[in-house]
Amino acid sequence: MKKLITLFITCLLGTIASWAETGDITALPYTLNYASSDDPTTPFDKGTVATGTNVTAFYPGRNNTATAYFDTDDVADERTPYTLSTNEVVTLSFTAYHGWWAYAGGGTISFVNSDGTVLAGYTYNNNSTQVTDVTIGGSTVSDFTAFGCQSAFNASGSANGFTGSNKPYLAAEASNPKITITITQTGYVTFSIKVTNPKSGNVDRTFSAQMPSTVKTDLAKITFASTDSRSGGEDRSFAINNLSITSEISQATYYGYTINYLYDENTIKSVQGQAEAGTVISAANPVTVDNVKYYAVDGATLSLTVGTTESANVLSVNLREAGKKTVSVNAVAGSEVLQTWSGERIEGNDAANIYFNRAVKYGDDYYTTPRTGSYFAKSMSYTSSDVNVDYTHDESIVYYAETENMNISGDVSIVGANAERASGGNWRRVGKSTSVYTDQLTPGVYKIEIYGRNQSSSADAELSLQTYDGSTFTDTEKTFTLGKAATGEVTIENVELGNAASFAIVNTSADYVSNISLDYVIVYKTGDVEQITITASGYASYVTTNALDFSDVDGLTAYQAVNKDDEKVMLEKVTEVPAETPIIVKGTAGETYSIPVGTCNTELTGNILNGSSTTGYTVEDGYAVYALRASTGKMHPVNAGVTIPAKKAYLKLSGVNNAKALTLCFVEEEEEATAIATATADTQEKAAKFFNAAGQQVSKNYNGMVIDENGNKYIK
Repeated sequence: MKKLITLFITCLLGTIASWAETGDITALPYTLNYASSDDPTTPFDKGTVATGTNVTAFYPGRNNTATAYFDTDDVADERTPYTLSTNEVVTLSFTAYHGWWAYAGGGTISFVNSDGTVLAGYTYNNNSTQVTDVTIGGSTVSDFTAFGCQSAFNASGSANGFTGSNKPYLAAEASNPKITITITQTGYVTFSIKVTNPKSGNVDRTFSAQMPSTVKTDLAKITFASTDSRSGGEDRSFAINNLSITSEISQATYYGYTINYLYDENTIKSVQGQAEAGTVISAANPVTVDNVKYYAVDGATLSLTVGTTESANVLSVNLREAGKKTVSVNAVAGSEVLQTWSGERIEGNDAANIYFNRAVKYGDDYYTTPRTGSYFAKSMSYTSSDVNVDYTHDESIVYYAETENMNISGDVSIVGANAERASGGNWRRVGKSTSVYTDQLTPGVYKIEIYGRNQSSSADAELSLQTYDGSTFTDTEKTFTLGKAATGEVTIENVELGNAASFAIVNTSADYVSNISLDYVIVYKTGDVEQITITASGYASYVTTNALDFSDVDGLTAYQAVNKDDEKVMLEKVTEVPAETPIIVKGTAGETYSIPVGTCNTELTGNILNGSSTTGYTVEDGYAVYALRASTGKMHPVNAGVTIPAKKAYLKLSGVNNAKALTLCFVEEEEEATAIATATADTQEKAAKFFNAAGQQVSKNYNGMVIDENGNKYIK
């Protein structure tokens, strides 16, 4: 016998209706169709009917609970639950809309008895887009694991909510979950959820359980709750339509049955139910008890046919514990295993990712592997074999780190979204004016490789590379941009680090951009530098250890000495200098300059300076030696017996020092040849005798360095 009473509750197309007055459910069956155009009233005491681009549905509102009460009498201010009659079966069904919202929250719908026990219900998490639990008789059903169950908005993607800009729910019935719940007067409950969803795959799950005899089979209320408290997400929450409650008095006779699951001869789980005679009942395989998974032993009987004698309707299933296995992803270089990432897998479980890194450190060396389709994860199951990933040695790498392991400045969090696209499985979110920074590095020339993403679809992200000495961030004038909704690798070349310091990647966006995340940072050393500190006079003498390139060093100029007379030393500008070369440099007093190591191996022509990068020189009798004095910026005579330190340039000439200091004079580039030639010719005419560097007399036409009888030195 069926009872038939129908009530339609809807809202007009394109409107949103809210209410606070209750309209109790007084009879069964009962139908609410929010998509029709009838009077928009409802039995729920709170909530909203929303009409979007494609669908009209009911949702409880942000961080709110809407309740519909059952009331089977006419007594004012008193509600009487609906109690099921003998052999009565109540069926509850509705269409659900499961959206996505990037923050924890979602919705729960529950059918509750007069004792407050949830007879049947479930929870949907709109962040993970999963059904996270199914409840029967006040407890989560056994063997339940969360599963994806998001609505669809088109043939290839997932729905976010009602409005068009947020990938709206699709009106097609098959693209939204259909929930069906049956509750029998004897306490047997089934819960099924079905959806055809191109995003998550088809879902067809059914759960059932016999409730304990202590659980009342009456219907007191329906609660529809939202746990989404973040503003802006309410129209992406869990919503429903087509709520239907029907009742039928079954003419069939049901007989009880029991399935006992045994492990080591002990019953670890027992399931009771009811079914008509002749019904084939199948045992679950596998089953999970106290978070331990079990399988039926080989040869076990896994079904029974329900008979009319309940004492005979007992099935015992012997179990074994599910197998466990460790599977690994190995970083390998040739036959050498550099690092291993492992995970335990349980027999029959779905495959899960094992994440590996863009680079690894082995001993003192770094090895890298390229991206493969932008992924750093291997899907591994219980049946998988270990996987090797090839890595290549890169001797130029001096630092590598996953950003989740780096030093931080400011409030930055670790995020796991799109983990399979992240080296090591995580990103680090970097908000405005916050940064991650490396360990301290030695002076040198570097290349920085950064992998990041900007999830914002509305604004570019601006970041800068700075140095950090432990207390102060200093701009390197190296900046980069992550475009809207962009993910990729950024490489910054030719970064000079003059003093030992860290590299910091700083979010310098004008507006706060919360969805900027960095994956890893690799630092390559592409060259060395030498450092020169300028004295108070603005000059310094120096002897290079390596070949140096002064061409791009702002504020510093290098010179060789090409001639000397009684009053001055002529200096000629040079840009590329070979190793072990004495020079004079000019810059800002007190400042230390970093000069990149170059490749020049050609000796300077005409340089009359002396000096060594490794040994000092003690002035000998019989030589005129001049060295730069820091206080004056002139070259002063140095007495015999005085030691000039290593890495300091000086003039060493045959003869005896006079007391006069030599002024540093600069040869203008356009006049270099003329000035040197003139100085040499004028002096040669005054000199009668000439000597080479060994003190041997030579003719005035001798090619090379010559010294006249007055002690003047020339290059010919």
